[in-house]
Amino acid sequence: MERIEFRTVEEQLGAGVLATLVPYLDGVPLPELVRKAELPFARREGNPDLAGSYAGLPGEEVRWPRRHDLGDPALS
Repeated sequence: MERIEFRTVEEQLGAGVLATLVPYLDGVPLPELVRKAELPFARREGNPDLAGSYAGLPGEEVRWPRRHDLGDPALS
């Protein structure tokens, strides 16, 4: 893995649009990578559509870390 990024993805929900943040690893959405790992187990249980069916993080609820949390401590 070389690069992690978060992209805003808009999903149509009924009459509205929901903007979510989706993690991408080397340009591939995380749910797609997880689906590959989960698919054999989901098939065995008879529910292949369940594999990798994760929603993104609600954009309005995500808070980015403070500089302090990223290794630049702020002394009080």
